[in-house]
Amino acid sequence: MIKNLYRTAAVCAISVGMALAAALPAGASSGPRLTSHEQAAYAASGARFRFAETTFTLPDATRFASEVSGLGVSVQLISSENTWMVLSFNTTTASGVYSASYANEFNAGQSIGSNGTLGPNGWAKAGDSVTLSIYYDRAGHDQLVAVDNTTNEAHFATVAIPTTNYTQARVGTEFGDTPSSTAPYTAPADVTHLVGLTGIRLTSYSGHHAGLVSWWERQQVFMVNDNVIQVEPHDVFAAGTSFEVYMEPLPHN
Repeated sequence: MIKNLYRTAAVCAISVGMALAAALPAGASSGPRLTSHEQAAYAASGARFRFAETTFTLPDATRFASEVSGLGVSVQLISSENTWMVLSFNTTTASGVYSASYANEFNAGQSIGSNGTLGPNGWAKAGDSVTLSIYYDRAGHDQLVAVDNTTNEAHFATVAIPTTNYTQARVGTEFGDTPSSTAPYTAPADVTHLVGLTGIRLTSYSGHHAGLVSWWERQQVFMVNDNVIQVEPHDVFAAGTSFEVYMEPLPHN
């Protein structure tokens, strides 16, 4: 919020496929892709989630001013009632000064409940390694944490929310004000790397810990307008704890 093409012998392909299958947890699955007019991310569903976390290096957002007007990198918990808790580092690409902010958004941002910032604007800077996490205590409170791993500065917030069931977790990038926004986008001439997300950790209500690859279903969320992919999360790696996000040139279907 702003808030391979591989060529190889058949025997090698079989060996690689067997190795990859062995590396995935039993029941791991990927579902059909999701689309958004303002978000490129991964979603995990098919469980109730009480914790989501990721680590990334804050990009120099001013480098992308020709393509997008704003950039956020976030963790999100989404309820079965379509209530979103979004925690992000976000900025405009004109300024590049990051804020760590949160919002409890109802009906995908049609209305906003509790919202605010963690720390002053600019306390974490482009090039710093940062970590965001949301923990739901299952008793009406979200515990929000933003950490600058480069400077060891951290900020916290406890947000009272209606008691709920978070049935989806997301990690990724946002380019509009709310999940229901349509973000302006001008395609770059070439595929352009935005940010890499690592250290992705999710926890279910039952206490199961994993990344995006587990018995729950994971889905790519593509930012799409006019049936054209604009921003894309590439494949997960490192046992589902990492992925990279890229802006795509036009056309890309």
